[in-house]
Amino acid sequence: MRAPSAHGRRPSRPAPDPRTAKGHPSAGCAASGWVAVTASVGDATLRAAGLGGVVVAHELRGRGLAPFVVNAAMGDAHGRGLRLGLLFCRPDRVSVYRRLGWTPLASAVAVEQPGGTVTMPLPGMAKALHDTARWPSGPVRLHSLPM
Repeated sequence: MRAPSAHGRRPSRPAPDPRTAKGHPSAGCAASGWVAVTASVGDATLRAAGLGGVVVAHELRGRGLAPFVVNAAMGDAHGRGLRLGLLFCRPDRVSVYRRLGWTPLASAVAVEQPGGTVTMPLPGMAKALHDTARWPSGPVRLHSLPM
């Protein structure tokens, strides 16, 4: 419990940090990050928030930390003007991201690697970060290393 301030009221809690869950009851046990990426989808070229580094301590899974850090990261990306999100995940995590509003991509994604372009072995998923945003249809090529 926090001590009362000089005015007899308890100080308000700071807003949770979207990158580390600091301020969440289980702070320091989960994190995520994003980077702006460029991708070609069909005939369109777009910028998206590439979500990566989503980590939740094993013993704390199922307590709402993943939604907290993922939604906070994508909220930050939206606030910086990005309208779409892109991620890659293990097949056993697709259902987790589906519950958070992500949609599996219809086809595999080509990604850049130091030796050339390869097909990403993990499923790709996309999410609109803005009400009017839609992921275009067509083959996807990420113009960078995967997140």
